[in-house]
Amino acid sequence: RRGIVISNCVIQASYAANDGGGVYFPSTATGLVTGTTFTRNRGTYGGGLCARGAGLVVSNCVFRENGADGGPGTGGAGAFLAASGTVVLCTFERNVSTGNDGGGLLINAGTPTVDRCQFVDNTADDWGGGLASYGGTAVIQNSLFLGNRADEGGAVHFNGGGVLRNNTLVDNRANLLSSSGGGIYLGGGAVENCILYFNSPENYAVPAALRFT
Repeated sequence: RRGIVISNCVIQASYAANDGGGVYFPSTATGLVTGTTFTRNRGTYGGGLCARGAGLVVSNCVFRENGADGGPGTGGAGAFLAASGTVVLCTFERNVSTGNDGGGLLINAGTPTVDRCQFVDNTADDWGGGLASYGGTAVIQNSLFLGNRADEGGAVHFNGGGVLRNNTLVDNRANLLSSSGGGIYLGGGAVENCILYFNSPENYAVPAALRFT
């Protein structure tokens, strides 16, 4: 597998009809993206960045005002992960997924870790204004979700396995009227030691017998 390094770059105003408006890592590639700002890029899967290969590390990056356009199952205006990897100390701000999911970040599979990140004022028309996770066993920890918006899971829409741990979720909103999870919509996995307040229409929605501690 090839190791690609992108360091201290500005990637802006780029477009892809499918994967990775700013940067695309295919399934055969992995590497490191660090200290890089993604601004006003657009794609269907990952407006700023799309990673389909396992092992990518994304650190100290900013994803701002990127967009993702498409139907259900697409999205990740800031970034899209389809395999295991690490996202650490990154900021996702004012990204918009139009007609799809994961305004800041969309996780599709694998065992990725998101640690010490900030998700601020991101929007998704469908699921997960800040972050949406469809499957796999993602670990989302030590992160802030502030002012994000979506139909379900204003901050986070979480399915599959994995855990949300030690996160703070405040002033996020789900647009549907009830049981839509302004802070968290939990369709799978677990929530541990998170702080939720001032989310609307409620802090969380748990449609099944799942672990929320």
